[in-house]
Amino acid sequence: MATLNSLEYANTVAVPIIKNDTNIKGGKLRHLWFSYATATATPVSNGDVIIIGGLGTGDRISSGYVTFGAMGASATLSIGTTADAVHYANAIDVSAAGQTSFANTATLNFGEILAASTTLQLTAGGANYASGKNILGHITFERD
Repeated sequence: MATLNSLEYANTVAVPIIKNDTNIKGGKLRHLWFSYATATATPVSNGDVIIIGGLGTGDRISSGYVTFGAMGASATLSIGTTADAVHYANAIDVSAAGQTSFANTATLNFGEILAASTTLQLTAGGANYASGKNILGHITFERD
């Protein structure tokens, strides 16, 4: 039976040793928290975008988690970037109150190392959101 090394571990036993970036080993795990409260005065309509923050070049995405109130029949929520609105989650059903993980699979860009500074956003879909409801979540990332 063979013993194999991950790419990252192989760097540490190579001759000469290849230093891994801190977003692979030794970086600090951080959270970008976000929240939004829907209101009658500023309704969230189908297709509206809510900017939740930004991450920097070299940040490594670890995962995300979001909770939400019942936004109404057919309502969805996508989580992504200004360049790709569904980069981390596509059309989460938010018609009833709930919670879900995002950016947690290879398809949803788990482990991605950002090539440039990136603005993150939520996109409302399917229907206008009910007022008086909350969205609360975080995206976990690693940085030097």
